[in-house]
Amino acid sequence: MIEKVLEYIKNHEIVDIKKLKKDLNISDEEWDLILLQLQDLGYIVEKGSSNQCNLCSYSKICSQGCLKSETLFLLLPPKD
Repeated sequence: MIEKVLEYIKNHEIVDIKKLKKDLNISDEEWDLILLQLQDLGYIVEKGSSNQCNLCSYSKICSQGCLKSETLFLLLPPKD
């Protein structure tokens, strides 16, 4: 399932976590585990959260107005 989540994230610039869980049929508990594993493995990093869109470096490309108060996770480049 981790591979499917990574592929999903790679195919979207901005990921709606609720949509990801729905599209991949992932429960909240499964998501929490997958998120921890992805962070532990160094695939993603938590960038923080902000409810002020103008402070977000992605605000110009983000079309997910309802998500702009969510925590942002960045997909890291593969390790060599």
